Amino acid sequence: YENMYKFFIDRVRSNLHVVLCFSPVGEKFRNRARKFPGLINGCTIDWFFPWPFEALKTVAQNFVAHLEVECSDDVRSALVDHIASTHTNVKALTKDYFYRFRRQTYATPKTYLNYITSFQGIYDNQKAGIDELARKVQLGLDKMNQAAKDVDAMKVELSVKEKSLAEAQKASMALLAEITNKTARTETKKAEVMAVKEKLHKEAEIIAAEKADAQRDLEKAKPALQEAENALKAITAKDIQLLKKLQNPPELIKRIFDGVLVLRYGKVDPVQIVEVKGKKVIKDSYQYSLHMMADMQFLQKLLDFPREQMTDETVELLQPYLEMEDFTFQAAKKVSENVAGMCTWVR
Repeated sequence: YENMYKFFIDRVRSNLHVVLCFSPVGEKFRNRARKFPGLINGCTIDWFFPWPFEALKTVAQNFVAHLEVECSDDVRSALVDHIASTHTNVKALTKDYFYRFRRQTYATPKTYLNYITSFQGIYDNQKAGIDELARKVQLGLDKMNQAAKDVDAMKVELSVKEKSLAEAQKASMALLAEITNKTARTETKKAEVMAVKEKLHKEAEIIAAEKADAQRDLEKAKPALQEAENALKAITAKDIQLLKKLQNPPELIKRIFDGVLVLRYGKVDPVQIVEVKGKKVIKDSYQYSLHMMADMQFLQKLLDFPREQMTDETVELLQPYLEMEDFTFQAAKKVSENVAGMCTWVR
């Protein structure tokens, strides 16, 4: 047994080789050499000197060959030279650093490999960011191209609608000529209008007499003014848009908006009495109300309406509307709940 064990130990001693690799960086190598002298005395030391410039280029070329760099062969070759030159320059600076500050630093092959690996990581991150930006730019260009196509399509559609508009204008001119020829028939209604005017004149005198009482009642009317303002705030731009889409709104709604035109000194047609569903009412000027509602600040201007600037003439013009039996919030709510608050505001 002893002979066999000795034979085994001799074979192990003859054939077993242990390779220890140490880096000169830091204090570990110095401390281990001092604590374990056998590392120096009992080992065959193979010192690895710095890699030559050509070796650095070969290693860098091997890494760059697998790097997805979108460039020409000349640029790739220049990149390899730059990587190797950077490491060489760092090594030269470590010597200068030692001479100036007496502190030893090392630029080892492992440092070189870490440098190349870091370069690969940074390049990949930067390339991914640039690719993302390029994708977004391309997406924006695609949308702009699509928008240009849409504009061209709308131009074609607009040209078609312009032709339709021209035909509609011709029809309107023909209708206007027909209306002009029939103006003689409206003379019979002139007497009715004059009668209404006379009535309004008498009522204007009554209004003038009651002006003093109205001034005293102004303070009492503040709750009603607040109610009118709240009713107006309940109306939204969406309600106005829905009203504009109606081909023929109810007559009461048209007259309510005639009252808004009167208060805002808007344009209205000359007074005409027409018969609607068996009732005689003032002919509306709703076409001007549509222009008024087209203003994006329409509702805000009503909220900012200067009530103190109202004149007796304005009240006189508005009085015939207010005296109509159906010119109430309840009646307006039955025909259009969305803009019924406009009636409260006019009153």
